Order: sequence, then C-alpha cells, then structure tokens
Amino acid sequence: ADEAVKIVSRPGKLGLGSAYVAGLAASSGSRIILMDADLSHHPKFIPQMILKMNARDVDIGSGTRYRAGGGVAGWDLKRKITSKGANFLASFLLNPGPVASDLTG
Repeated sequence: ADEAVKIVSRPGKLGLGSAYVAGLAASSGSRIILMDADLSHHPKFIPQMILKMNARDVDIGSGTRYRAGGGVAGWDLKRKITSKGANFLASFLLNPGPVASDLTG
C-alpha cells in the first residue's frame, strides 16, 4: 500500500465538516489534500496545484469549479443550483474577498 495516501473511512453519513476534521486528524506531511470521494474534483489537477503552491511559497491552496478551466461535469441542475446557492451564502457570511470563489468544497 502507498503510505503517502491514506483513506479515512467513517461509519454512516456524518457530514462534510466532520469528514474534514477526521481526515486532518489522521494526516501528517507538508502537503495534505482534502477531496470528496465522488471525484467532483478530479485528482489529475493535484500536481498542478502543488507546483503552483511551491512556486508561490504558500501553505494553503484551494481549487474551484467557478473559474476558467473549472467545471461541474455530470452534475444535474439541482446540484448546480444548490452549490451556487451555498457558495453565495458562504461568501456573504464569511466575506473571504476575491481570492475564494468555491467555499463549498
């Protein structure tokens, strides 16, 4: 087994926030990647993200569906509307500024 990749399984559907907490608690390393198992974020972009993070000497990077090159292939209209609505609400409540465009994971 590849020790650089760790899959954390949890019983039942306990929510995305608690999944992130469990994943981070089980993680170590200089780069930790959090992503949904449904592949709504394609893993092929991970190397590009790491290269950009290294080039800019940053500690945190975030992918987005809502910038050029992003997308939501395979999503039905309900999921797209839910995502847009949740992002609008999160942006309004958290006021992250222009650097974050996809706050729903």
